[in-house]
Amino acid sequence: MLIILFHKNKGYSSGFPIDSKIYNNISSLPHWHPELELMLVYEGSVVMGKNSECRELKKGDIAFCSGGDIHYYDSKGKHSTILTIVFRPELISNIVNLSKDEQATITFLDNLAVEAIKLDNSIVNQMRTCLDSIYKEMSGHKQDYDIFVKADLIKLFALFSRHIPRSAFELDGDMASPRSVKLIQGAMKYIESNYSHDISLNDISQHLKISPFYFSRIFSNVTGLTYKSYLNKIRIEKAHNFIETTSIPITDIAYECGYNSLRTFNRAFKELKGYTPSSLR
Repeated sequence: MLIILFHKNKGYSSGFPIDSKIYNNISSLPHWHPELELMLVYEGSVVMGKNSECRELKKGDIAFCSGGDIHYYDSKGKHSTILTIVFRPELISNIVNLSKDEQATITFLDNLAVEAIKLDNSIVNQMRTCLDSIYKEMSGHKQDYDIFVKADLIKLFALFSRHIPRSAFELDGDMASPRSVKLIQGAMKYIESNYSHDISLNDISQHLKISPFYFSRIFSNVTGLTYKSYLNKIRIEKAHNFIETTSIPITDIAYECGYNSLRTFNRAFKELKGYTPSSLR
């Protein structure tokens, strides 16, 4: 399952600003959003990247993304079931400080991190229970479910605060700087708005007012992809969505998504998807 997400403000139909979902074999392009995101691996393993960090997370591992963090999932060659919880900080900000400065170092709570900070497994189990309980309450919608959800979130972050040193997750020594993350956020916005045009490496570098060499380096470091590869994936996913949801001729879709020839589009589409565009019609 490939999820294509960019920067967007999420809507919550219930007016309760939190969303929980279970995904099987999820893969997503690098993306970001203003909400915070929690993830628990239920089964199997999945690769997750956040800014310049990347880990293979296994059953029972937990991950956290602050608002604005560029992150992605990759299940290629793997099988996994994961739970994601995405919520706006104002849900509990009157009780818990969820500012970027306070939470930035909480990233991956896997075996490496647990051993490094000598965290008792009973504490990790309490965290897992909080996440699982949030999903069940969100799914069941029983009376006062919103109170239980808030209570579990507050307890979870209280456990983080009490048991996890602030520097505990700076284990790789290669964290992306806030400026780098901000630049890549800007690049993603620019690509989302201009993917149908011929946007070269020089074009986007000039837009960001940095050198092409520097842009290439930080883009790969933060997203795990080259600029060209990312742009191509965005275009193909956009085209895939157009083919499935509209009756626009495939030739027109190819040009609308930035390809100058149908032959080049077909080749790129099959290379990434494993099947031809026409097979969807």
